[in-house]
Amino acid sequence: ATRLRTQPASCRGTHAFLGENMSTIENLREMVVNPSNRPAFQLLAKATVMMATLPIATYFFCFEYVFVKGGVYDMSEDFNMRVNVSGFCAIFVVQICIGTFILMAFKQDDKEIANEKKLKDELVQKMKEESVNNKASEKSKDEKKGD
Repeated sequence: ATRLRTQPASCRGTHAFLGENMSTIENLREMVVNPSNRPAFQLLAKATVMMATLPIATYFFCFEYVFVKGGVYDMSEDFNMRVNVSGFCAIFVVQICIGTFILMAFKQDDKEIANEKKLKDELVQKMKEESVNNKASEKSKDEKKGD
């Protein structure tokens, strides 16, 4: 029996490795450029911006303005408690961001399903009209042959 000899990854050379990665990069680029994927990438970009900004802004807002002396709730005496409660507020905002992303993704799916159903219905209607037109033209051809 013949055994296949394979080289370990360290011996293959960088050209083969880069070739595999280049095809992956090209596939990713094609996915991003594809117009049908644009809504999904827009949603992803919005969620990324939300996740990067809102929790940090919430933490610093709570730490500097809400839980200080003269703020909504005075925690100026206990620094650790102020840090912890501000962190919990930021975590709560992260949960809201995740829930919003999931809700927006489901709504996007509903819109896509509705669009697909609409296109399917239009296609079926068009096919029915073509079928009727074909039958009518065949009937007229048969009548002409009979004359």
